[in-house]
Amino acid sequence: GVSNGRTVVVYDSGKMLFATRLWWALTFFGHPDVRVLDGGFGRWEAEERATSDAEPCPLKLYSTFEPSVNVPSLRAEAEEVLAFSTAQRTPLIDARSAAQFAGTERRSRRAGRIPGAASLPYKTLIDPTRLGYLPEAGLRDALAPFLRQVEAGEGQVMVYCNGGVASTAVLFALWRLGVPLSRLRNYDGSWGEWGSFQ
Repeated sequence: GVSNGRTVVVYDSGKMLFATRLWWALTFFGHPDVRVLDGGFGRWEAEERATSDAEPCPLKLYSTFEPSVNVPSLRAEAEEVLAFSTAQRTPLIDARSAAQFAGTERRSRRAGRIPGAASLPYKTLIDPTRLGYLPEAGLRDALAPFLRQVEAGEGQVMVYCNGGVASTAVLFALWRLGVPLSRLRNYDGSWGEWGSFQ
């Protein structure tokens, strides 16, 4: 099972959404060693790696996880987002589709985007042919404007989507490229919350 002293490897189908969400949640709650399987189970199967359904699920084995929030800034609240978007000194990234960013597609009470946000649909970081992330050079190209802003400033990078899930795929990519956890923020309520405000 999950415990503070054991490495946790998380994976999903290969779209990197739910694996990175669990990476973010466990990291936020203080787990010191969470890894994400790039490409997930989809790539694992495509590469004909060993699979099994005979072993007991490790989650059924007893273990203890003691949560502690060591990097509270990993999670942002709406009030902080408002202050962040007003300052506009460091990146505020919208990880939703371009249509949602433009306001032509609505997934909440209102359409549109948070003022000051830049569009970076999380799918632009995913390799559609082999699942998982683009190779490092491709990630750096896709994230170059934001990496330059991070390098130039002392602030943090805040990312949102519809419900705080796709945003973690962008955060993980930035972390993988060397941005410290202390400079990454996930607006957990995301557009689902922000778009419902009157």
